[in-house]
Amino acid sequence: TNFTRAYLYHLDKCGEMLGAMLGTIHNLRYYQRLMQMMRDALENDSFDDFVQDFYARRGLEVPLLIEQ
Repeated sequence: TNFTRAYLYHLDKCGEMLGAMLGTIHNLRYYQRLMQMMRDALENDSFDDFVQDFYARRGLEVPLLIEQ
């Protein structure tokens, strides 16, 4: 199940159902992993570190609302 980005792009542009299915599988797995990482951070009392790392990996600053 190693599809190239070019192939995934092609599937999307052609309106192939496989492209939508693979995109959905990818998105579901992404959010499953994200939620598991959040649960782990909460259990380990390290949620603040998780938030800092989450934003840093994306080259963003943590919004003030979350820092407080």
